[in-house]
Amino acid sequence: MGFRDLEVFNKALLAKTAWRLIQNLDDLWCRILKGVYFPKSDFLKARKGSKASWAWTSILEGREVLKEDLCWKIVNGGKVRVFSDDWLTNGPVYSLKPRVLTDEMKNLMVSDLIRDGRWTLENYGNILDEEDIGRIKRVKLPRSNLEDMMMWL
Repeated sequence: MGFRDLEVFNKALLAKTAWRLIQNLDDLWCRILKGVYFPKSDFLKARKGSKASWAWTSILEGREVLKEDLCWKIVNGGKVRVFSDDWLTNGPVYSLKPRVLTDEMKNLMVSDLIRDGRWTLENYGNILDEEDIGRIKRVKLPRSNLEDMMMWL
């Protein structure tokens, strides 16, 4: 058939299916899967369950492949947590340096770092180091009323 590695090809198709599940949650097949397998959470946090079908198990394998290159595109920062979500995308996905998180830090949203469409990091020097601040400032903030969205790099 011309495929070099069927296993890699299969994982790519499963990742694409997982991506479609994230992007098209209003489609009938997505609503059915949500109702059966993750009615009270989102797809990225869904668990396999004890009676998972072969198809659902396969989609979850695709999700793991997808997660390697998945991050948030910041628009207003209201959906994204500063320390626990992947959102710094200058080059490869960059995560903030590991640190012990206080409850305040766990709940800090990217929107807390934005005021009037600009980064306001002056008050966060005690929890963000210079390298992190530099990376954050390189993220361009679009002027839009849309919400944050997932990107598949």
